[in-house]
Amino acid sequence: MEFDILDNGDLRIVASPEDQAGLDTPEDWDEMFHEAVNYDGWCMVDPADVGALTDAPLVCDDAHTVEDDGTFVLYPEAKVWWFPNYMVEDPMATLRETGEVIFTAASMIEGARFMARQESQPQYSPLTRTKAALEEYDQERARLEAELEKAWDDLGPKGEGVGRIVWLTNRIDALGEPVGIAFGHDTAGINSMDKCRDCVRPGPALPRPGCKLSFVRRCVQQGE
Repeated sequence: MEFDILDNGDLRIVASPEDQAGLDTPEDWDEMFHEAVNYDGWCMVDPADVGALTDAPLVCDDAHTVEDDGTFVLYPEAKVWWFPNYMVEDPMATLRETGEVIFTAASMIEGARFMARQESQPQYSPLTRTKAALEEYDQERARLEAELEKAWDDLGPKGEGVGRIVWLTNRIDALGEPVGIAFGHDTAGINSMDKCRDCVRPGPALPRPGCKLSFVRRCVQQGE
């Protein structure tokens, strides 16, 4: 099996007739593909390990390592490719049927776990837009929650002021979307903007008993 990096940076994977000989089932193809990827130190990447909000298959070159605690780390010079059409097309089926498949070059993921070779500690890239959006979110949420608490205190015996309570509650609920949009911009090379807008939410600013910080806050912390 051949892996060719094209002029535009995409990765073309080709299975020759000799490679295909004796591969009778999808499982056989999957096994051959993973063996071929791993042969030169490349690997398949779990999207969660690099902060990617996608279920698409990812492939990276040999510029990576796994730390003692099991954390997967990409070096700054790592090349990553993904299959963005995965929801409607199986890349392995395409490889089986046509003898080749193209993985799209992904820009480096800001906020992913990058580590410089010369450093003994991880070195992370900051999520600039996301960090600013989180700071604005925390400030605005504190202000609105203070107003909401006052609105509850001022609620009349016949429900006077309930409209403001409803408005403030809805406003607080909507505050998280700009954070998701900012994260989508910061990770545009690998994540779907729609998915970030709909799914990424900041959660509490401080960890609570039995509850870790949200995914996006952990990513920003890793970048500081």
